[in-house]
Amino acid sequence: MKKTVLWVGLCAVLPLIVPALPAQAQKAPAKAAARASSLPLKSAAAVLDASAKVVGAAAAAKVSSMVLTGTLSMPANGLKGTMVVKTKNPGRFVMVQSLPNIGEIRVGYDGKVGWSQDPMNGLRDLKGAELAQARDEAERSSAGDWRKKTRKAELLAPRKVGNALCYVVRVTPKVGPPSTQYYDAKSLLLLRTDTVAVSPNGQLPTETYLSDYRTVDGMKMPFKTRSVVAGTQ
Repeated sequence: MKKTVLWVGLCAVLPLIVPALPAQAQKAPAKAAARASSLPLKSAAAVLDASAKVVGAAAAAKVSSMVLTGTLSMPANGLKGTMVVKTKNPGRFVMVQSLPNIGEIRVGYDGKVGWSQDPMNGLRDLKGAELAQARDEAERSSAGDWRKKTRKAELLAPRKVGNALCYVVRVTPKVGPPSTQYYDAKSLLLLRTDTVAVSPNGQLPTETYLSDYRTVDGMKMPFKTRSVVAGTQ
């Protein structure tokens, strides 16, 4: 099973400052309400259940392990490499990124212990928020009912991702930071996720965009992923 991945590098940037627009702010609630009234699904649970059915959650539940291989690109740094992700139920994964002139970056979680190894920081055990993040990643990789992994799910006002009107669901998992997820109102495929990634350098707001969905063994999977970290692409 092959998955092509576009990954965006991490760079320090100045914050983007946007001036207030009072007139637009007054009109936004009315527009959001109009869009919401045209969408048939009225709860976060309904959206998540419908999306799970579309992407083939039943087929995914039968998969005990998976290997994803892809290309890796960091345009901001002019780097290209490869990435391999191996997952095994329940809740285990290892990811290896290989970049020319940098070396290998490895992250793993075995159900209890999380670890990371890279040329700058060496081999280290993950603790606190970083361990929770690795555990959350392993849980997301494991097939199963979203309810078992979620503490709370809230349906927010609809928004657009590109030209696609989306259901917006705020998900608070039982482990790890909350995320805001955008589901295409027509296809019910996940198009975007906003969350906060934890690194040795602190917390990094991260937007992840998913596209090029293809059917593999009864599952719909995004063959292209683009990440914007701390506002930098």
